[in-house]
Amino acid sequence: MANSIDVYNNAMNSRPEIQAAQLRVKSAETQLDIAKGNRYPSLSFNANYYNLYNNKYSDITGAKIKFGDQLKNNRRSSLGLTLNIPIFNRFQVKNNITNATIQITDYKYRLQTESNILRKDIELSYTNALAALNRYISTQKAVVSMEEAFRYIEEKFNVGMVNSVDYNLQKNQLTSAKSQLLQAKYEYIFRTKILDFYNGIPIEF
Repeated sequence: MANSIDVYNNAMNSRPEIQAAQLRVKSAETQLDIAKGNRYPSLSFNANYYNLYNNKYSDITGAKIKFGDQLKNNRRSSLGLTLNIPIFNRFQVKNNITNATIQITDYKYRLQTESNILRKDIELSYTNALAALNRYISTQKAVVSMEEAFRYIEEKFNVGMVNSVDYNLQKNQLTSAKSQLLQAKYEYIFRTKILDFYNGIPIEF
């Protein structure tokens, strides 16, 4: 049975709710970097190309202008540079940075909360599995002891030293102990499967 620390470490790398919380933190950190970048001037480049063809265009003689000639004559293009200097939006940038920082803190808190819940659930599952294992072991010992006691009673019953009431009582106690052993076995299997679930191991019976 895996220990709770290893299960927790594996769960932190595989559980979807933890991965989602981690991605939200990373996304908020990226938004903060973008907000900080808006404090600096930015230079952008743009290009534009336009063309037009119309099958009804004609020249002064009335002849239709050829397709290739239209594409050559009607083309338009432009290039441009835009410089943006953040002078009047400093307060907006500052507010965006503050909001992004608060968002990071909030998401980190949520991640920690999810981690704490996961840790608590795993520790509880591990404690339950350990208790089930101890119960299974102790029940096994009880069955071995009951079997030995029944064998002794059976020998005495066969020679007439024990009456049928005592014999049946001992037999019923052995049957009950075996039933408890079976219950303890499946309880232990069930508890270990819960740990397997957190450990990222497919559940198979």
